Amino acid sequence: MFSVDHMFALFFRLLLDFSWLFLNPFENPFSLLILKENPNISYSEAYGRLRAEKAYSRTYFGFYQYIVKHNLRPVEEKEKYVPKPYDTPEMLGRKMQMDVKYVPRECNKGEFAEEWLFQYTMIDEATRERFIYPYKEHCGFSTVDFIKRALVHFGYIPEIIQTDNGTEFTNPKGTGEGKVHIVDKLLNKLGIKHQLIRAYTPRHNGKVERSHRSDQECFYNSLTFYSFEELREKMKDWLIRYNNRPHSSLRDKNGKRAWQSPIQKREELLEEIREHKELYHIRFLKKAA
Repeated sequence: MFSVDHMFALFFRLLLDFSWLFLNPFENPFSLLILKENPNISYSEAYGRLRAEKAYSRTYFGFYQYIVKHNLRPVEEKEKYVPKPYDTPEMLGRKMQMDVKYVPRECNKGEFAEEWLFQYTMIDEATRERFIYPYKEHCGFSTVDFIKRALVHFGYIPEIIQTDNGTEFTNPKGTGEGKVHIVDKLLNKLGIKHQLIRAYTPRHNGKVERSHRSDQECFYNSLTFYSFEELREKMKDWLIRYNNRPHSSLRDKNGKRAWQSPIQKREELLEEIREHKELYHIRFLKKAA
């Protein structure tokens, strides 16, 4: 006869020996067959069959975690995306980027604080010089007005203006078939190529996007205004400061970081144009008499 203590010890030993059947059913050959025989089976289907056929009691998350931990279904490694090097123009007037940024509503302390306002931005890729201007709505008409103001500010007409696919810049795909967007009408008239970036890839407009981050950090985080006119004046002051502060991304003629401001870089390139007029064909605007 076995004593009670001996029976309890034997039962406990058997429980330990066969606990894997309940805790880790994937160690059971019959359970492993589900994945081996069905390499394309979905996780949810495999989990459902285990519950129905093998009395599996883990949660779905525990089931998935176990597969990953023990590498029961190796995941094919996808090639990491390596962005192509961006060809930044070295001369002004070649290419500009344009975008719109929402003015944070918490900055507006005036009577119409709940209304959205918008900052339009244009940046020359070679010099990083910018022009910004506020609007009460972002639409094609605001864009056309902004482009005219920007060209007067820069004093020359670029070869290319690059934008995203927003409706303030272009007609969405599948709409406006055969119609020319009001922005394209202006750009065609001025002989400017309108270059659209790939949809949902704002990094392709990286220079203007990065400048918007500077706007947020160095301007909007400490800005308060009570009227649209006050915002316009403060934005004007910020633009002067931005264009006259050093930028780490700018390089000198030898490709070394020069810590120049956009205005200094502009003057350097203008001097280059004056010395070698035959090499460059920048379309400068004529000054009014």
